[in-house]
Amino acid sequence: MDLDFLFWKLEFHGSFLAAVAHTLSNRLTTVSIASSSYNLANLNPWGSHPLIDPRFSSSDLHIRHEDAALSRLAKTQLVAQWDVALKHLRVCNEKSSYLEGNYNCGKCEKCLRTMVAFMALGVLEQVPTFKEKNVSKDLLLKAAYIGDSYEEACYRELLAPLAQIHRYDLVYAIKKIINRYHEQDFKGLVKRVDRTFFGGNLVNRKKKIAASR
Repeated sequence: MDLDFLFWKLEFHGSFLAAVAHTLSNRLTTVSIASSSYNLANLNPWGSHPLIDPRFSSSDLHIRHEDAALSRLAKTQLVAQWDVALKHLRVCNEKSSYLEGNYNCGKCEKCLRTMVAFMALGVLEQVPTFKEKNVSKDLLLKAAYIGDSYEEACYRELLAPLAQIHRYDLVYAIKKIINRYHEQDFKGLVKRVDRTFFGGNLVNRKKKIAASR
C-alpha cells in the first residue's frame, strides 16, 4: 500500500491546492477547487470536500469547491468539450506503468472507467493520451471493480448511453461488475454481523462442516 498516496487522497490534496492558491493571493481574490471525486449524492471522507475546502479561505482569498452536484459522466462531458484538456488528460494513478510522454496505462480500473465514459460520449478517438481506442468486455470484467456507492453510481450512469450506441457487451460487463460488488458487500455484512454478535462462530462452523465432507 502506498501510504503517501493514501494520505494525499484522503487527507491532504484539498489543503495543498488551497496553499498553492494562497501564494497567488496578491493577484487573485477567488479560486475554485474542482470537485475531484465524490459528488453530493455520494459524499465520503476525502482530501477535498465541499464542507472543508471553503474553510481554507482568508480575508484576502475566497476558496470555492466547484461543481460538487455534477456526476462523473457530467464532468467527463465538460472535459470532452475542451480540446486542450483532451490533449493533456491524465487520470491514471499507476505510477509503475507511466511511460515518457504518456501517463495513462489504459489498463487500470480508473483508466478503463474513463475510457468507457469517453466511448459512451463518442469522443474516445479524440483523446490522444489514451493509446487504445476500444475497451473489451473481458478487459473490463478483469480490471474493473467497485469499492463504494459512488463508484457504483459512476458505472450505472454509463449503462444508458452505452446501450444507445449498441455496446451491449459493455452493458453486460458493467451489470456483472455491479452484481459482483453487491455480492461482496453482502458477504462482508454477514462477516461483520458474525464477528459482532456470534464471535465468528458461524464462519468457523461453516469451515468445520466443509472440512468434514
